[in-house]
Amino acid sequence: MIGRIEPPAGGAEFLDPMMRNSREFPKWLNAPETKEKLKGKKVMMYCTGGIRCERATALLSQMERAEDELETQGIFHVRGGIDRYLKTFPEGGYWKGRNYLFDLRGEQKAEDKAEQEVDQETDSYCCVCKDHHGLYKGKHVCSNKDCKVPVIVCDRCRKRAESELKSALLCPLCETGHELRDLPLPDLVGQKRKLALAGNDTAGAKKRATKTDLEHVRWVHVARLPLTVTASEVRLALAGVVPGKGAPTGVSTASGGGRVEWIADQDTGFYYGSAYVEFPGVEDAEVAVARAAEAPPRVGGRCVRVNFAPVRAKDAGRAGNVGDRPPIPGTPGRGN
Repeated sequence: MIGRIEPPAGGAEFLDPMMRNSREFPKWLNAPETKEKLKGKKVMMYCTGGIRCERATALLSQMERAEDELETQGIFHVRGGIDRYLKTFPEGGYWKGRNYLFDLRGEQKAEDKAEQEVDQETDSYCCVCKDHHGLYKGKHVCSNKDCKVPVIVCDRCRKRAESELKSALLCPLCETGHELRDLPLPDLVGQKRKLALAGNDTAGAKKRATKTDLEHVRWVHVARLPLTVTASEVRLALAGVVPGKGAPTGVSTASGGGRVEWIADQDTGFYYGSAYVEFPGVEDAEVAVARAAEAPPRVGGRCVRVNFAPVRAKDAGRAGNVGDRPPIPGTPGRGN
């Protein structure tokens, strides 16, 4: 491990699954001791880019809904992963050390934090000499044929690791004999079947109907937007403009609305991909919603969802986050 989120004193408890790959994660979640740790707690997950933790959040949510004995106080994940977190908080925030990357960069650190401080925070060592070291170089892997995870080798030991020690390199998990491979998997198929049967009721149908039958107002809610987007791109998409093709015949780009208010989390200030767009009147909003239903607009390669805003959000000035781009919250601990 070359980096992690380190909660402040008296804050959350950090749990390390100590897994070799994502396939072992359901087994770790299914372990009785893990369920006991998560019971009654708010659970937050993170990964490098936000994809794996999004899937992991969905997995834990399914297990919670299907199992009576597993009940958390909420399941969350860091959208955009540590990659976006470090770009949002260039001084590091609560992140300590380095973030291991799978591409040619190899690792990522807080841009505004001194290299020496990052090295001190990085709690890892060379698997050969055991000296403190925090960089994965040379594509060395664990020699255990059932493991093969990347291992850290310092510059002084690299030549030996490529020759006589190549078959003796062990990762920290193999050194301690830690295993998740033999733990039982949860019955994920059975859980899905149980939830599907439970979902076929009138309450579920009513919930779906409520979502689509919102009162027609002049404010439109746009969801599933990219994390990096501009107000102009949102308005053009609502007008039916396709990049490289322009607007449909007889449609003005002005029909994409005017004022764009970015929706940010009230507690954290983070923007999660939704916005309100104001139209001159209800009829203009109706045209935009109908056009989106016929041909779902795309922004930044993503197909976005468009519907009328809830009644409580139809008046101007609700969110206050107005600008060409979504808001960026202040750095933790800075009092912003």
